[in-house]
Amino acid sequence: MIMADFTTFIASLKAIADIAGMLPKPTDDDTAAKLLEMRSAALDAQSHALSLYESHSALDKQVSDLRAEVARLKDWGEQAKNYELKSLKTAFVYVKKPGVVSGEPPCWLCSTCFENRQKSILQMRQQARIITQRTSHHVWFCPVCKAEHAIHYNLSPGS
Repeated sequence: MIMADFTTFIASLKAIADIAGMLPKPTDDDTAAKLLEMRSAALDAQSHALSLYESHSALDKQVSDLRAEVARLKDWGEQAKNYELKSLKTAFVYVKKPGVVSGEPPCWLCSTCFENRQKSILQMRQQARIITQRTSHHVWFCPVCKAEHAIHYNLSPGS
């Protein structure tokens, strides 16, 4: 509504300036000076109105962007409360809380990306390598932040 009002106001100022420019040339200097002053004031007002219109447009876009960001953050908050930080001895990952049903397969989320409000599923880079007779590890990486984690596993029974 405000933008339509601005447009109408700017058009009215332009019409005033145009009409003042179309009037016959006055015969006395005072009238000519006043007519020129009126036209100049109308053009000046139009210029200021255009400037206000542009400022208002920029603020409108900023408000729209901020509303979208607030909605995104609210959505992230709803998603994030379904996860918890878990220690895997050599790395920290986010996993679904027990009992949360989502239809997604179980996965580990990168803790760095999660803290930056982004879900990034860790991917296995290398299959298990046996380090000793009792331990092995997989290397997992984050495709977003490129972090790598060597997750160690005990191979001995009962550990």
